[in-house]
Amino acid sequence: MSIKEKHEHKGSLVKEIRRMADLSNDDGHSWSGEDEQEWTRVNEALDTLQAEIDDDEAGLARIERATSLEASLETQRRFGREDRRGNQGRLTADAVCTDEHRGRAMTSWLRHANGIELDDRDEEACQIAGLNPRRPTMTIRLGSYPVSTEPAWHRGDRAMIEKRAGLNVAVDAEGAFTVPTGFQAELERTLLAFGGPRQVARVIRTDTGNQIEWPTVNDSTNTGVLLAEATTIGASVDPVFAQKLLDAYKYSSKPILVSSELLTDSAFDMGSLVPSLLGERLGRITATQYTTGTGSSQPNGCVTASTLGKTTAGASAITGDEIIDLIHSVDPAYRVGPSVGFMFHDGILLAIRKLKTSDLQYIWQAGFSAGVADTILGYPFTINQDMQATVATATKTMLFGDFSKFIIRDVASVVFHRMEERYRDLDQSGFIAFLRSDSELIQSAALNHMLQA
Repeated sequence: MSIKEKHEHKGSLVKEIRRMADLSNDDGHSWSGEDEQEWTRVNEALDTLQAEIDDDEAGLARIERATSLEASLETQRRFGREDRRGNQGRLTADAVCTDEHRGRAMTSWLRHANGIELDDRDEEACQIAGLNPRRPTMTIRLGSYPVSTEPAWHRGDRAMIEKRAGLNVAVDAEGAFTVPTGFQAELERTLLAFGGPRQVARVIRTDTGNQIEWPTVNDSTNTGVLLAEATTIGASVDPVFAQKLLDAYKYSSKPILVSSELLTDSAFDMGSLVPSLLGERLGRITATQYTTGTGSSQPNGCVTASTLGKTTAGASAITGDEIIDLIHSVDPAYRVGPSVGFMFHDGILLAIRKLKTSDLQYIWQAGFSAGVADTILGYPFTINQDMQATVATATKTMLFGDFSKFIIRDVASVVFHRMEERYRDLDQSGFIAFLRSDSELIQSAALNHMLQA
């Protein structure tokens, strides 16, 4: 099914959802258990289809970037560098690194722990990919995407990353090495897949893990004054200065043990599987703590750091008017811009799709064109599965505000270790990854939450 056909199918699902929502809002109609099951089924079908559309559009964007890179390399080859090998058989600098090379190089790195000799194709792939399979440590430097000021609902699969302070430093002298862009891109996408906050937050990358002091200032309560002629200017009124601290908490993927049989069997693409699994583990734990971290010896999560914006009248229901109240609980200064929107669990979206405003317009509007996000009352939203899943008493069900004021700080490298001896008595090799990161809301007025009564 093409992207166009998927958008058309999305339109039919949206019509069915609205038809069923009309029934739920009809005072003369009482929903049965079968109605509720059908409602859930149709909404899940829409969510699945939307995920496919997002993946397709992100894939097209990646193909466009790859095509552009290949065209640039082809142009270079036309100017006298067609021969990828020198006179002594060494690879020249313009050898094109393909996905096949990267996969074979990564698999070679994994298999070397088991004492498996590499053949000529393995060695060539490692050389082209810039990866030394004999090193036990691999350092993947993050942040290879173009810097963007747009959150996920506007940027496709681009990363909203800000580089800080000399990321292009020399490689660690202890044997770590830089891995080519393809490995970085896969890790980035893995982290984003499990990181609702990471998709819309402002992400900064630093070379080292030193504590960052982020200065803040609040002068919002002070105004100027009208003076009569020859009147003193009066006493000074100082703004309120403060600072937020960003640390670098260490996260481990926990080790993955791989048997010699699996490493030896070339039918298994361990070069893709193991890094993907390690990245998913890091993505899961950091996404949870970016959301609900306490801020004490761990990141300050966006839900934890947010301010109460609206308390609902009912413990088990949300109304359209209450969502409007939540929007207007945020100062107008933080209600305009590309990073302004909602965040909630998919279960909350399921409830929101039934809601209408007082003029009987649905507050949820589906985007039917490529790159156009679905909206709630005109604002985009991000699904975060680490938030409250159901409408229940005394829970924070929804965030609204400017997510660019929520900062995620990464130390620029994810470190992979290959443990060659520790599990040798089991004839296994261990692989583990480490990431250092933190998060903080630098402006409390920018992000408010809804609290169920």
